[in-house]
Amino acid sequence: MIPAGEMITTKAPRRSKILVVDESLSEALLLARHLLVEGFEVVTAADSNQAQLSVLLDPPHCIILEVFLSNGLNGFQLCRLFKKHPALCHIPILFVTRMCSPLDRSWALRQGAQDFLTKPYDKFFLLNTVKTCVQFHFHPL
Repeated sequence: MIPAGEMITTKAPRRSKILVVDESLSEALLLARHLLVEGFEVVTAADSNQAQLSVLLDPPHCIILEVFLSNGLNGFQLCRLFKKHPALCHIPILFVTRMCSPLDRSWALRQGAQDFLTKPYDKFFLLNTVKTCVQFHFHPL
């Protein structure tokens, strides 16, 4: 068993790397499992500090964020931080969160997120959204 808060790195054949930031280990592992089956490389972080370190050391092709993070910045603040950084602002960010109001969605998009999905999410819709974000990363408009 992996201790809560530990960074988990799992590799798959495809080179597209996704960073999953969620304080819930079970939620992060479930998301990682879905992404691994599709061939993505997945890195997880349990809080904003781990996420920042991971992104600075080896930037991903897409970031999946939960809004609720207990240590450091919340997901909205972390998204805003990444979008203001010149070397990181091109990385697509997708919120997958327990928050579900239209105001939450609007706020996430105003922070620079590409999309906002609520939990529980539809696995196939999530995977298609991630694939679209990764394609955008490699082929921006």
